[in-house]
Amino acid sequence: MTTEARQAHLAYLGKTLVIFPEIGKALGHNDAASIRKYGCWYEALDKGTLPVMSEAQKHFVEAVHGKTAPTTQHETIWIEYKKLLAQSLMHATSGGQYSRAHGHYGNTNSSEYIP
Repeated sequence: MTTEARQAHLAYLGKTLVIFPEIGKALGHNDAASIRKYGCWYEALDKGTLPVMSEAQKHFVEAVHGKTAPTTQHETIWIEYKKLLAQSLMHATSGGQYSRAHGHYGNTNSSEYIP
């Protein structure tokens, strides 16, 4: 792993993902804690913002894109989170208080949803 790529990964690992309370409740305490801790990193790998640097990360990306079956807790939790987020946003935009424009992530210093 190059120093630059390693620093990029560490930067995402240092961020906290702020999640909708109903998603946290649906995930359960331990899985919600994992999403809060690793979610920004998962999302960056998922979206291709971060380069894949290992076979495990390659498998993660393939699993969350439906190209292979999930085999780790990280993959399973992220897939479930994405499903719950999509359902929550769909429900919210059909008459709830949130909209897709409100985003779902932030940092440890903010409780706001920021795009």
